[in-house]
Amino acid sequence: MGVDKIDLVSKMEGFAVQGMRGAAKNHQERVSHLRGQIDEATGDPSAKMQWKYYFRNVVMRHKVMIKGWPSTIPFANLSDMSSSYSQLEMLLQKWESGAISWEVVSDEELETLREERNIQIEAGEIEDPLHRPRADKGTKRKRDGDNSRHRKKHRGADDFGSEDGSADGGQNKADRRSSLVTNDDSSNCSVFRSRNPYSGTPSGTFPRLPDSEPSEPLPECFPRLLDSEPPEPLPECSRALGTSEPLPEVRKHRKYYNLYSLKPYKVLSGSSRQYFVSAHLRHWLSIEELLLSLRLC
Repeated sequence: MGVDKIDLVSKMEGFAVQGMRGAAKNHQERVSHLRGQIDEATGDPSAKMQWKYYFRNVVMRHKVMIKGWPSTIPFANLSDMSSSYSQLEMLLQKWESGAISWEVVSDEELETLREERNIQIEAGEIEDPLHRPRADKGTKRKRDGDNSRHRKKHRGADDFGSEDGSADGGQNKADRRSSLVTNDDSSNCSVFRSRNPYSGTPSGTFPRLPDSEPSEPLPECFPRLLDSEPPEPLPECSRALGTSEPLPEVRKHRKYYNLYSLKPYKVLSGSSRQYFVSAHLRHWLSIEELLLSLRLC
């Protein structure tokens, strides 16, 4: 043939590896090029060409349609319809020349197309493609809303406290723990127990303490309490010890306890001895008697 073998082999290798300039695109590249035209027509990057559900998912959703499609080529998926290079070449030439193009459909035209399609479906000329059935059709599916798997939520003590169901009941947790009221007699620094959320007391009120004996007897393990005053004098005060502005003598030593239905209050006397006043009994306890009571119980 008069052709250099080395030159022929080098040209064949270059064509096989990277192709030659001006070579025609293959079949898949041409199909991908035609499918990508829908992005430019709709302006939606996520829009995809759907041959099977073309009227429902393309025309009705994006209000665009292909016009100028040749009657000699069936309107179907190009990958499944034909592998003829001549037909693809003809379609490509028509797309490039503008004979086949995407056009926007108005609402009036869309309604007309819908009516014509319904007439063709009723006449049996075309078939409306149905969706593919689910892969798990006929099998029992698991449901996440099983009542046995749900965890029950119980309301705690902080959720009660008001008749309208609010969690705070007009006060926050700190206010409920330290809410104290004063007695009518300003000379006595009587401290009342804070509100018990389960006692059925109306919202915003506090139970008045008895003047003499408690309404319920105390356990036998409690020792005999002091009747009236502590052995050492306490600081004089004209306000309740639980107000927002306590006296300077007890401002730095205010601390609350909740032990066995008692609401003691810690104060500091002149000799730095600690006493606890029982809101339930209106008596004073020394620290030794309080610890002994808890140890016996």
